[in-house]
Amino acid sequence: MSNAGIISGSLPRSFGKYTLTRELGRGAMGVVFEARDSALDRRVALKLMLPSDNPNPQEAAIEEQLFTREAQLCARLEKHPNIVSVYEAGTIEGRRYIAMEYIDGVPLSDWATEKKPGLRARVRVLRDVALAIHHAHTGGILHRDLKPKNVLIDGQGRPYVTDFGMAKRVGGTSESTAGGASSSAGTVVGTPSYMSPEQAQGLKKIDVRTDVYALGAMLYEMLAGSPPFPGEMTIVALMRVVQDPIVPPSVASQAWANSREDKAIEAVCLKALSKNPDDRFPDALAFADRLSLWLGERRGVTLRKGGEKKRGPLPYLLPLLALPIVMVVALVVSRMSQQLPPPSEMMWAEAPQLLKLVDPAKDSAAGTWRAEKEGLVSAASPRARVEIPWRPPEEYDLKVTFVRRQGSEVVAILLPWNGATLVWEAPRALENGTLHTALFRVRKDGLASNLTAKRVNSLTSYAPPPPADPQWALRDPALLGLGCHEGVVEFQSVQAIEISGKGTRTRP
Repeated sequence: MSNAGIISGSLPRSFGKYTLTRELGRGAMGVVFEARDSALDRRVALKLMLPSDNPNPQEAAIEEQLFTREAQLCARLEKHPNIVSVYEAGTIEGRRYIAMEYIDGVPLSDWATEKKPGLRARVRVLRDVALAIHHAHTGGILHRDLKPKNVLIDGQGRPYVTDFGMAKRVGGTSESTAGGASSSAGTVVGTPSYMSPEQAQGLKKIDVRTDVYALGAMLYEMLAGSPPFPGEMTIVALMRVVQDPIVPPSVASQAWANSREDKAIEAVCLKALSKNPDDRFPDALAFADRLSLWLGERRGVTLRKGGEKKRGPLPYLLPLLALPIVMVVALVVSRMSQQLPPPSEMMWAEAPQLLKLVDPAKDSAAGTWRAEKEGLVSAASPRARVEIPWRPPEEYDLKVTFVRRQGSEVVAILLPWNGATLVWEAPRALENGTLHTALFRVRKDGLASNLTAKRVNSLTSYAPPPPADPQWALRDPALLGLGCHEGVVEFQSVQAIEISGKGTRTRP
């Protein structure tokens, strides 16, 4: 049988110790068959290198090296439940092959179309893919060709990352002219829809954040229905990846804009898709952590040998994006909230509205405040602040909603904590006229915050106890407070859920 016949002949047929039974798919460099390993009596996925039509023998030899590199790199990885294992590689009848774990499943793209799973199910799959990619990264391997077709979903909905044909070692440079996005002959391979700007530019040095971008593009497709830059491999498509801004999913898809799903995930998506790698998540684990948070699935912290902290499952509201704060505090991973789930919407609906207790004339500590409907509005003045005549218990959850009407300076929430006042400041780049929600979990061993809005999703955690900031001091540091600096802010609601102890009014 000729080499060409091995690739295109009738099935089933023999190939060394393997029996090829059916074709599973084709890629740029190889064709994958379902096969039976007669020596070990097991089913495998057998990838055969396609015959090269490159007239340059040197370039054809490099293409062969790229094919075998997949097996060499994957062989270095410890077994991971969501990565297809490589059993062996070699040459039979003059044809390079890789024998891999057989997954009885379909590509993620087909699974989404055929099964029509809900968004949470798809995000959970992507979270597991991100954890698998982080495992590859810690093993020294970049995938560089992540896309829905390279993720297989089995009958139980478990994902498996496959096709490391474009992989390279972490910290290495490309063997080709396009930073690993092209072949040795200079032909760009891969899919621009999921390719990072640095790959599309042909930069030789890329790192784990290029895979983070691809994960973000897959998430974008889950939200908007298509990747950010759909299209075939053309120079125009590559330039769009490099130059064009990302249209937010809620703008690109009316269906997503109208959905009832938590829109905080959109900020996660856009951060992963930042043009500048420095603005993305630092690694796939941080991306996975944010998806876990959105899913409401808590994760914990484990220790590596030697005491080095390793992020595993995160607790609710772990620090992922640092928020600016007035005082300098140490960042910690606290034990708070491991015993309690996040408050439900029903719990918040029943939580008391503390703004009803405020009398602007009596409770203003600085600046001018006025009641408006059921809320409070500040006048533009330096460090305006108002006390809420309610002394919270030792541990509590707090929810504050506000709209900055004018200005670009500080919006502050003042939290009594361990005998001092923590001054939380919202990012100054808030969009005026947009409703923002700040959530806090105050515990004896730590405080965590989460700010969500149309363009903001920021989390942080603080270690106790922070020093009080005299410029934001309240008359009574045991009270909650609200503040703003040189701006007009409307605080629409302040609600608290008591966790440990009871809060008390300080005025009838």
